[in-house]
Amino acid sequence: MIEIGTSIGQIARDHLDVETLEMRGTEAQDVYQLHVDQIRRALLAAYVAGVRESKDETGD
Repeated sequence: MIEIGTSIGQIARDHLDVETLEMRGTEAQDVYQLHVDQIRRALLAAYVAGVRESKDETGD
């Protein structure tokens, strides 16, 4: 089973160049400007992870 928090954190690091999803308390550390392609790739990776998780749970 995929750990949801770990998967999302890894996607954020890999596709969005976001170091952590934890709030750190400053705008410089918590606000990002992202290119639409980064967001698209991250959403696609999350979708694929969900599909894989679903297949693992159903045995397909």
